[in-house]
Amino acid sequence: IISSLAALCDMIRSQTGAQVMLGCPDDTVPGIYVWPWRLEEKSELRNLPHAAKPGHAGPPAAPAGVVHFLVLVRPALTIDGLALLGAARQAMHDHPVLEAGEDRFRITVTSLDVQTLSALFTAAAMPLTICLSAVID
Repeated sequence: IISSLAALCDMIRSQTGAQVMLGCPDDTVPGIYVWPWRLEEKSELRNLPHAAKPGHAGPPAAPAGVVHFLVLVRPALTIDGLALLGAARQAMHDHPVLEAGEDRFRITVTSLDVQTLSALFTAAAMPLTICLSAVID
C-alpha cells in the first residue's frame, strides 16, 4: 500500500511541479493532497494461499488490495487550485500504470455517488468540495 501511494504522489509531483502530500487536506498548506479513504481486498485473491518470496524469511506478504483515494487541492475553488486539480487529473490519465521496484500499480479514475462523497466529507468534518476519485491496485 505504501509503495503504491508513494509512487502515485511522486508521479503527480513530477508531472505537475506542485507539492503533493499524502493524507487528509490541510487548509493552511497549499498543494495537492492524495487522501486514501478505503482499502478493499481483491475478491479474486481472497482465498488463495499466500506465496512466500524465495530467500525471504518470515511470513509471506498478503496480496495487495485496492486503495480508494481522493485527490484534492488547496486552495480548492480558485483558478490556480482548479488548474492544479486538472493537472493532477491529466497526470493520472497520462500515466495509468506506475512502477515501484518490482511492483506495478494501475490507477483508475472513478466516480463516487453524491451520497458516498457527502458522507465521506461529513465524517471527516470537512466541507464538500471539488475533487477527483480514483483507485490504485
